[in-house]
Amino acid sequence: MKLYYSSCLFILYFLFFISRTYTKSLKKSYQNEKPCEKGYTRVGPNCLGKCPPGMKTYGATCIKRHYSRGLGYAIWAKDKCNEKHKQGCEIHGIFYYPKCEENYKNYSCCSCYENCPNHLREMGHRHCMRPLQGVKYE
Repeated sequence: MKLYYSSCLFILYFLFFISRTYTKSLKKSYQNEKPCEKGYTRVGPNCLGKCPPGMKTYGATCIKRHYSRGLGYAIWAKDKCNEKHKQGCEIHGIFYYPKCEENYKNYSCCSCYENCPNHLREMGHRHCMRPLQGVKYE
């Protein structure tokens, strides 16, 4: 039991020491880098810009705006869907859903997510990459 207890203490001490040393060396390396330009903030080794208005910041990404398209209309109710929604309807599975608004695209059946602005990179259906200092996306 004593051997087990002492080896656990040694491992915990070793992990604590390594993590503190690694964190200190990271902080020193970031401090030596040149400061970020105006409008950018340092997140780790990178200088990241702000998210566009209306998008929330989540780490190194911006969360896109989205909305629900509702429960849909049964396959035999296409005319009813088109009457209620001037942008038209599209089929997904066995239901018709209103088409997404301009500058939005559908994900799955029931949700529309905003497209990322031109200066941001897509990161899946829910996120856009925050602008990186010195990088331009095409």
